[in-house]
Amino acid sequence: AVVAKADPMAVDRPTSFWLRLLKQRRERMYDEKLDLSTPIEWESDEERQAAIAFFNAAFRAEESGLRQAHEIADEIAAWDPELAETLRLYGDEEGWHREILTEFIAWLGGEVRPMGRVTRTFYKLYARAKRPATIVLVNLMFETIGATTYRLALRSAKQHPAIRQMLTILTRDESFHVPLNAHFLRCVLAHEQPS
Repeated sequence: AVVAKADPMAVDRPTSFWLRLLKQRRERMYDEKLDLSTPIEWESDEERQAAIAFFNAAFRAEESGLRQAHEIADEIAAWDPELAETLRLYGDEEGWHREILTEFIAWLGGEVRPMGRVTRTFYKLYARAKRPATIVLVNLMFETIGATTYRLALRSAKQHPAIRQMLTILTRDESFHVPLNAHFLRCVLAHEQPS
């Protein structure tokens, strides 16, 4: 039988490892600009509306990640200041995604739309979560779904450079956030259930 080697990013690393990486990423994060110089020639308005809806969904996920990461960072700071700082920097990355998605959606000819009834209900329920383990577990689920969805969309996206660039940024960062959130979950569970 062939045994696959574990991905080094998936191996449990200390919080200091993740904090160092996030600080390095923050130093260059705002230097990355979207190239929106070439307009898109849509095949139909339905195609354009579908793109706007897709990136609106991405915006809502990033917005939620930002809020929840910063909220639990405040609570976690009481027992692990280093982990709390790591959570804040992760939330800041989600906030940066929200910023560039706002710009990108406007470039597509859309705007950030209010959530639909089902989506709003889901996020309201999620916002009521209080236990850090629950919050981080849901974040891990979102990051996993996001990384997979963006990767699949990137494979089949129109060859327009701006769409590919936006999806590449989201795919890269969400793929990094999956093992990061797994680390958060391990730390929070170890604190809540030390045995």
